[in-house]
Parts: sequence; structure tokens; C-alpha cells
Amino acid sequence: MAPGTNLQVMYQIWAKPADPKIYAGQKLQVEYALGKPAARGNITRVKDEVSMEQFDRSGNIVTGKKPHSSSKLWGTITDVTVTNPSGVGPVFATASFKILTDGAPNPGTC
Repeated sequence: MAPGTNLQVMYQIWAKPADPKIYAGQKLQVEYALGKPAARGNITRVKDEVSMEQFDRSGNIVTGKKPHSSSKLWGTITDVTVTNPSGVGPVFATASFKILTDGAPNPGTC
């Protein structure tokens, strides 16, 4: 990726299938850690919230973050941490990612 290239990070969060109305007013805390972990002081943390009412009936949210275009740290390493303030957990997963040049994934690659 060339410096200054905009990068959008998208991810999926799963929960038990349920009516999204049960999550009224609840939010997940999201933290993005961006940068070069080997270089001291080169990690930037961006905090965000995701409304749990965005879950669909099957228990999925697909969401993401498009950083300010001046961010030079995206693309080096991106770590996304999602926390439920209600204390449910801990639950975690890792995922690999691909950078697409045309903006659209090929069927079956994500």
C-alpha cells in the first residue's frame, strides 16, 4: 500500500440469535490499535462504540472503521478489540485479512 492510501477495516461480530430489541440502549466498546508494534511509541489507539441493536435476528453485525485519511498508521498492523461492558466474556477470535485493489471481494474469499 502506498503512503496516504485510505484503508477501511470491516469485521463481523457474532452473538446468539435473538430479537435485536433485547439490546436496546446497549453498546459494545471497540478499540483499534494501529501502527508498528516493534517501534516504541508507534501505536495509535482509536476508541469507538457499536450499538448492539445493529445485531440482526441471526446474531450478526458487520461493521468497520474508515480512519481519517491523514492516518499513516493503517495497514501496518490493525488490532481490533471488542468489549461488552456488561461483563459477558471473555470471548475472542483472530482473523486474517486481504487487501483488495478493486474494492470488491471475490465470491468465497471472505
